[in-house]
Amino acid sequence: MKILMIVASRAAFLPAFFLSACCALAQEGATKPAPAAPPAVVKPEPKPEWFGSIGGGVQAEAGRTAQRGVMLSGQLAKKFTAADTVSFDGQATFASYSFQGQPRVTAANNHLVGVQYIHRLNNRFFLADRAFSSSDTVLGIRSRQFNAVGVGMNFFESKKGQFYIVPGYGFGNQNTSDAVINGFHTGFASYEKFTYQLNKQVAVQQWSQVRMNAQYRSDRSIQGYLGVDFPALYKRLYLSMGVTYTYEGDLTPQAIAGGGSRNDALFAVKFNYRIGK
Repeated sequence: MKILMIVASRAAFLPAFFLSACCALAQEGATKPAPAAPPAVVKPEPKPEWFGSIGGGVQAEAGRTAQRGVMLSGQLAKKFTAADTVSFDGQATFASYSFQGQPRVTAANNHLVGVQYIHRLNNRFFLADRAFSSSDTVLGIRSRQFNAVGVGMNFFESKKGQFYIVPGYGFGNQNTSDAVINGFHTGFASYEKFTYQLNKQVAVQQWSQVRMNAQYRSDRSIQGYLGVDFPALYKRLYLSMGVTYTYEGDLTPQAIAGGGSRNDALFAVKFNYRIGK
């Protein structure tokens, strides 16, 4: 009888023991801190890199007029922030010809070097400051420097291309064959650029720069390029065919009041090397 009472008392004790043990484990689990989440991996932003291209080409023409020419060009840009971009561009052209064995005559001898800063206001508008230096000895421009500030507009921008224009107002200095318009002057200027990738094999590129003296309307100039690129030539090497063109108002004192113009164009085939992305 005594043995049965001992067994009964222990049997009654077991449920109470298990209940208290479960409560203790539950309390311990509630007070134990949850394991910390692993720290998020922050990818460093890629460093801004220069991108663009440099190239050179030749022009040759046979027949009664034997013309030879060389053209060099380049463009580089760097996006420092999402809103700020600095770019450089330049081109130089030299050409000469001879007629029926006569001594060669210089047909083109000009250069243009520009630097441009763009600050985006939004996807459509941006502030821009462009400065350039140029010369054209055939057209009487020994040297010219100009700086203009304006508000530009993006007409479209996508992975295939871009078209924008920057009108502005600024000041400059020039040394020309016409002493009347030499020295410091103010004026209007604009720069526009159009690029578009038609397909993997062909792309179109065009740009132009316009300047007009605020005092003498005949003192105006246009420089530009229109061409087709074939980007799939070989790795970073690609071929382009295009025309560089220059327009200058007549700089003679007699023509300042009445207008007049001088211009030239040179077609060339260039090999270019792509830099950066």
